[in-house]
Amino acid sequence: MRFLNNKREGGDPGAERTASRIAAQIIRWQISVAAKINRRVNRYTKAGQRKFLWVFCAVWIAGICFNFFHAQQTTTIRKVRPDYLPVHIGQPSDIPEPDKKPIPRTDSLTIKK
Repeated sequence: MRFLNNKREGGDPGAERTASRIAAQIIRWQISVAAKINRRVNRYTKAGQRKFLWVFCAVWIAGICFNFFHAQQTTTIRKVRPDYLPVHIGQPSDIPEPDKKPIPRTDSLTIKK
């Protein structure tokens, strides 16, 4: 049960320092983005913010409903019988050109020795 061990092993101090710098930079970036979004949103009145929220929610719900009903209308592949064989068995892999002699349709089961 290693996760219950409170003692921390000594790691690489360079890696620790790098990780802390990266984490601090990510946190600074998140704070700056949140401040910019807050400044932009606070330009609008409360009624404008509420209207924007309702429009955003309505568009989001309409998109989800469209995707749901569109997925219901698409056709699915029907189940095939257990004895179904693919069409390409016994046929050549390439379509023969019209001027060439056609390749006979055979597979390994129909060839007699």
